Amino acid sequence: MNDQSDGRGGNGGHGQRGDVLFSILEEIKGLRTESREGLAGLRTEMHENISGLRTEVHENISGLRHEMRDNIGALRSETQRELAAVRGEMRAGFEILNERIDKVRTDLSERMDKIIENTGAHWRTLDTRVTRIEFQLENRPR
Repeated sequence: MNDQSDGRGGNGGHGQRGDVLFSILEEIKGLRTESREGLAGLRTEMHENISGLRTEVHENISGLRHEMRDNIGALRSETQRELAAVRGEMRAGFEILNERIDKVRTDLSERMDKIIENTGAHWRTLDTRVTRIEFQLENRPR
């Protein structure tokens, strides 16, 4: 009687050893299944964590983008106000400068008028003076 088992629990020549090997094999299969399930769970957890990180990073970047836009908008408004103030100061400065230029122009015009007036008076009286000198020269004793 050749009653050898195929290693799966028969009562043949390897019976007890076969049962042990079969139980080890079943345990290995169970561990392999558990490992695969554990790895699949880890893979899913990693994907969820990565997805969560992506979402968090995206939200942070989006928040920073909005904050930067707000800051840029505030800086732009502040710069425009400051430029408007500088423009106002420059206009006031130009108005003062124009007033001074007008005053100098008026003063120069008045001075020129007096010079012309004095020069005209000088020339008007020149005939009288020249006539007097000519008269004195003609009537001097010789």
